[in-house]
Amino acid sequence: MDNGVRLQRREIGEIAAFAQTLVQRWFPVVWLMWVAGAGAVWYVVPAWGPWAIAVAAVPGVVYAALTSENWRATWFDLAVVLFLVSAGVSLAAAYDPNGLRPVFPAPIGREKLWGLILAALLFYALVSLKAEEQRRWAVRLLSGFGAAVAVWFLTTNDWTTTPVEFGFVSRMGQLVQSVLPNVAGHQLNPNVAGGLVALTLMMNVELVAAPEQHEERKLSLWRVWGLASALVMGLALVLSGSRGAWLGFLGALCLTIAWWLAGIVGGARRVATFLGFVAAGVLAGGLALASVPSLRVLMLGSEAVANRLDIYYQAALLVRDYVFTGCGLGQFPAVHSTYALMIHVPILDHAHSTALGVAVEQGLPAAAILLAIWVGAAWMGLRTLARSERAPAGLTAGLLALAVLVLHSTFDNVTYGSRALLLLWLPAGLIVGAARSAAEPRRRVERRTHIWRRGWWVASAVAALVGLGILFWRPLAATWQANLGAVKQTQVELRAYDWQHFDDPTLDEVRQQEDLSTAVARFERALALDPGQVTARTRLAQIALARSAYDEGLAHAQAAWETGHRDRVTRLVLGEALVAQGHVDQGASTVRGLDRAAGRFDGQAYYRYWVSEDWQRAAYAWRAVLQLDPENERVRKSVEYAEEKMAQQQ
Repeated sequence: MDNGVRLQRREIGEIAAFAQTLVQRWFPVVWLMWVAGAGAVWYVVPAWGPWAIAVAAVPGVVYAALTSENWRATWFDLAVVLFLVSAGVSLAAAYDPNGLRPVFPAPIGREKLWGLILAALLFYALVSLKAEEQRRWAVRLLSGFGAAVAVWFLTTNDWTTTPVEFGFVSRMGQLVQSVLPNVAGHQLNPNVAGGLVALTLMMNVELVAAPEQHEERKLSLWRVWGLASALVMGLALVLSGSRGAWLGFLGALCLTIAWWLAGIVGGARRVATFLGFVAAGVLAGGLALASVPSLRVLMLGSEAVANRLDIYYQAALLVRDYVFTGCGLGQFPAVHSTYALMIHVPILDHAHSTALGVAVEQGLPAAAILLAIWVGAAWMGLRTLARSERAPAGLTAGLLALAVLVLHSTFDNVTYGSRALLLLWLPAGLIVGAARSAAEPRRRVERRTHIWRRGWWVASAVAALVGLGILFWRPLAATWQANLGAVKQTQVELRAYDWQHFDDPTLDEVRQQEDLSTAVARFERALALDPGQVTARTRLAQIALARSAYDEGLAHAQAAWETGHRDRVTRLVLGEALVAQGHVDQGASTVRGLDRAAGRFDGQAYYRYWVSEDWQRAAYAWRAVLQLDPENERVRKSVEYAEEKMAQQQ
């Protein structure tokens, strides 16, 4: 009897041990594939985001419950949580949180929030890969994903009707297109395709050169797969014509060479030597740019570089207006055109820089968290790589992918600005998972918990300092009030204004008819705290000018100017106010050199003044256009017609 009970207990114990081994060995890989499938569902139908999140989260909750004693919190967890909190705040600030009026085919409002949550789940699915074999399979799956993206791009893109910027690349694409079958379906944006392919292509370095010591036959098969998929991805990368993706890939290669040299020269101080090489390379590039005139002209005189710098400048103006909350998830296009360019039609879908894009849409705190995660992951990965005799599986792939992502994201916004945002934390997830598995045994759970608690204390201290600053430091308090006013103004105006029917109603009519009292009150509080607060001054000036309060508008614009602000928005608003008061030469001189300044005066001459029969100010505005564009005969005739109307009125 006793022997039977013991035997039964032994069998139960063996089954439990087998189940635990099965869960620990294969469940993380299954969860990773599960999250990837849920992300694919969101990619196809973003509105199904809540269901995709629920499906992706359930296996994670089960796994966490089964392995709760092994769970170790770090400051990365706190950073991801705070980033998602900032995304929730940004959603509350959005003028279109439900995504009912998208400008471009990119996630907006709640759809983007669902994507960010799924990106966080993908991060944790990768971090949960504790075994070497699990992370090897993750790299293999990601390599397959990159190859699939490359094949899809090569078979669906049309280089004949939509050629890329470089002629030789378009000709190569047309040659490949004539050989491959033509597949009808969703076409990837070349920049997005290039970014995804570059990200996963660098992972193949680990797949091809993995230092495994067993299963030589399988190893050779995976190396063949890695080389074959790398060739396909390399072809797609070239044919994408994405300069940012090319730069990210080449930059990652240069960093790889620097790390190899640091190992030869630096020895035990490999990380410090590597960082020294990187700093020296950046310094040498800066000195070359400063000392070689032809190189300086080539770089800074390039139209593409000048255009990109101008976009960054415009995005920075929006960060200034929405510094704490951001303007809203996916709301960049209309906010950028209305409050940075001050035109009525959106022309850009994102800020062409991931950090700037996050700062505009979620605020500066979220951008700081993004950079902290990237820098922290890179530091953790490099230290682990330097201390390990053999790189843990997934670490090399994660570091190389992070290098591509960061370099590409500096000059473009492929991940955060498109549905590719699912991969925002992918390299960091690989790095953190590999580094945790290689951590020394003495780093116990208690120490990890201490780090977690210390992270909360640091976050709480920073939040408390910011809160005290808002309460007691007048410039910061004024910025907070102006931020709230800008959010309220944006919500009221852009919910009523339709850029596709910009003349019915016009933005001026929206500002005349809608209740902007809450926004105005916030701006006035900001000015009571800091009379030179530029956001409050320029926003109040715009509202006053739209409501025909020209003296008030000029007073606000001049106050911003007198406090030293010479940015695009201040110049446009001041020029507009000066012209409205008859100071045509001074107003035109103020905006000279700014893109679309003449068109802005031209539009105001008709939609603000002509339709309200203010012939005098219509003539002022058209004369300002002639100051900027003397050869415009249509405007010259418009001035004459306005003067005839003035004479008839008198």
